[in-house]
Amino acid sequence: MDGYVEVSERIEQFYKKYPMGSLRCKEWSVETAGDQTFFVYVAQAFRNPDDEAPAEGIAWEPVPGKTNFTRDSEAMNCETSAWGRAIAALGFEVKRGIASANEVRARGGNTNGEASPQQKGYLASLLKKGGASPEEQNAIVTHKADGKPLTKALAGQMIDALGGETKEVVAKWKGELA
Repeated sequence: MDGYVEVSERIEQFYKKYPMGSLRCKEWSVETAGDQTFFVYVAQAFRNPDDEAPAEGIAWEPVPGKTNFTRDSEAMNCETSAWGRAIAALGFEVKRGIASANEVRARGGNTNGEASPQQKGYLASLLKKGGASPEEQNAIVTHKADGKPLTKALAGQMIDALGGETKEVVAKWKGELA
């Protein structure tokens, strides 16, 4: 866990810098991607009560949780991760990475290079938003190049790209992964 910061540290730093700040839930939902169900939480970090541009962070947690740490507390873990990401969006403790120690632990320290269920779920939601059919979403998210599963790196590239012109990017990825 070296190099990862706890969300509690980010929260402490946030309130130290912004004593009038608050962490809030923008929205939450339960989503399905392929055959997996996810609890989704979008958090906002308000620097003051009138903050017109709060930072946002999103987290996905598989239901049921994959580890003893997450099982039966999916919503709470998801909320904590989203708060940590919203605070990270303000620049708190990002030199060591956006993921918190809490998130890495919740994933069981997955270091095999395969895209996480959260990446796949978030990617599927972006693809859906971009007009991809459920079959197209599943084909892209479960794509195996040369017999290897979708990697974290490729999933990250796709998620980053989908932050822009979603429909054009979906068409590009459908063509490249066909």
